[in-house]
Amino acid sequence: MNDVIASLNGENLDEWMNRMKKTDVQLTMPKFKFSFKEQLKNALSGMGMGIAFDSSKANFAKINPNVPLFISKVQHNTFVDVNEKGTEAAAVTVVVMDKATVSLRPRPYLFTVDRPFVFMITEKETHAVMFIGKVMNPHL
Repeated sequence: MNDVIASLNGENLDEWMNRMKKTDVQLTMPKFKFSFKEQLKNALSGMGMGIAFDSSKANFAKINPNVPLFISKVQHNTFVDVNEKGTEAAAVTVVVMDKATVSLRPRPYLFTVDRPFVFMITEKETHAVMFIGKVMNPHL
C-alpha cells in the first residue's frame, strides 16, 4: 500500500482511471469515518506566506484600504463518512483576519474489502483528487 501511495502522481492516476471499466460489483467493505483538523499558519509560513501573518508587514489594502489587516488564523477541517447509504465528504478552510495594531446485467463481481486499503474521491472529468486516505485496520 505504501508503494502505491508513493507512486501516486497525476500521470499514474490518469492512466489507472482511464483503464477502469464500468462493471457491476457487489461490494462488501467496512463503514468508516475520518476527520482532520489542522492549523495551517506554520505550514503556510514555511511555504513563504509568513508576511501575511505579520501584523506589521502584511498588506491587504485591496481588501480594505482604511484598516490595516493581517491573517491571524488559517484552519482546515475535512471529513469523510462512508457507510451503507453512500459517501459524504466535505472540506472547509477558514481564514481569520484581524485588524493590525499599527474556502439486464451480468452477475456482479464479488469484492470484499477486508485488508488495508487506500481510498480516493476524485472529480470525474479531470480526475482531480478531492480526498485521499488509507484504512489500516478494516473491520467488517
